[in-house]
Amino acid sequence: AELLGASEGLGYLLLDGQQLGKPDQIVAAILAFAALGKLCDAVLVGLTQPLARWQDTARESL
Repeated sequence: AELLGASEGLGYLLLDGQQLGKPDQIVAAILAFAALGKLCDAVLVGLTQPLARWQDTARESL
């Protein structure tokens, strides 16, 4: 819903490229989504790693 109702941003670029037949714009939006996803994942892993350190030691003892 956020992609369809947006008037700016990555979702808008993706849908605009789709509607106007701009494959370069579509690929750029998809790559930007992928980069942001990897960045968010890395940040979350970095933030939770000190809190979940006990899980690594529990797995090693099994």
